[in-house]
Amino acid sequence: MEHAVRERWQQCYAEGRGFRQLGDFERALLAEHVPAPDCGGRALDVGCGTGELAAYLASLGYAVDACDFADSAIDRARRQRPGAEDVRWLRLDIERDDPVELNGDGYDVITLRLVYPFLRDRSRVLHALGERLRPGGTLVIITPTAEQTPEQQRDIALDEDEIFAAAAVRELAEETGLTAAPDDAYVVTVLVDDSHGVPRLTAVVRVVAWSGALTNREQKLFERWEFHDLHALACADPVFTPAAQALDAIWPGVVTGLPPVHAYPLAAEPPPVPGEPAEAVRFRRLGRGRGCRSGRPRPRRRETVPDAVRAGAGSRAVPDPSLLTAGFAVGVRSYGRRARRHQRVPR
Repeated sequence: MEHAVRERWQQCYAEGRGFRQLGDFERALLAEHVPAPDCGGRALDVGCGTGELAAYLASLGYAVDACDFADSAIDRARRQRPGAEDVRWLRLDIERDDPVELNGDGYDVITLRLVYPFLRDRSRVLHALGERLRPGGTLVIITPTAEQTPEQQRDIALDEDEIFAAAAVRELAEETGLTAAPDDAYVVTVLVDDSHGVPRLTAVVRVVAWSGALTNREQKLFERWEFHDLHALACADPVFTPAAQALDAIWPGVVTGLPPVHAYPLAAEPPPVPGEPAEAVRFRRLGRGRGCRSGRPRPRRRETVPDAVRAGAGSRAVPDPSLLTAGFAVGVRSYGRRARRHQRVPR
């Protein structure tokens, strides 16, 4: 089967066909977000095809390794781009071949343009590529989305939910020992903020079905898991900010005093999550109503749960009694004599 797939691409490039050309918008984004370091940098273009992106990365100042599993693609790239002296063309199947030819010192940027939907084991490949990034390096995925792709070509497009859901269930297994399927992971929203000038992207994913037992898979980082009632989080130690923002996206008002953050829902009205209490939906809608038009929440006054209860409907939302049975696992990380709750994941 794999041989047949490779032969199809071999024929595609041999007949002069290929993917759409690199657009001006893509070029501008790459130039803005992944400029080459002042002293030069190293880039890896996975699934390079005829080499248009690889040649552009070289023009930005990178030394580029460009790989594709079709000999005809590499042959066309060499013929069509003889001036790309800073590009090393490699015939390599990133999923199955020995990666010994790749740069042993890693890469500042790794790109997968119009390649991701064709990978069979996406999680494994992305994890392996991530290990090849240098400190501060960037992994760039350029892929068509289902919303912008004609129906007859949907097999080459991805839904945004698929990208984040696959990453979420992988992280769930790696950190907690729990196993879930991407079909049981629902993307609620994407949060964007920055910490000390470093941009952060947090995907909030609700997992509704899983198997296995909660275990401590990272004993060097965490001592144990603890469980806390939802209503008690406002009185707990400070919650790791991205985790707190994720909780706030699902149950606005549970954690107080959060800094402003941009939130981008992936749908105008996300579909209901199986088993989600109606109160949770109501709190989320109430929280959305408090945001300003730009999508950035207004600054909120820190207040205790009793204060909020006494303040009534005009204050921050407080969970109804039916939600108080919800719990959260807490990884406790030790700093000397004082244990600090570092990260929380839905129970």
